[in-house]
Amino acid sequence: MTNLLIQIKDDSKTNDVIRFLKDIDFLKVIVQDDLKNKKVSLKDAFGIWTDNNINLSDIRQKAWR
Repeated sequence: MTNLLIQIKDDSKTNDVIRFLKDIDFLKVIVQDDLKNKKVSLKDAFGIWTDNNINLSDIRQKAWR
């Protein structure tokens, strides 16, 4: 299977392009958000850091004993 990345310059045309590609029976269309433009902090990505008061210094002390 070959993957193809299509960047659409005009956001108003996105749905038209997706609809067109889905009509082609030999294509499987997978729509993904553009993650490069989203800012995600480590705290947001991993729930284990929620309400955990730990800093880099604490981690280093525990790791290099």
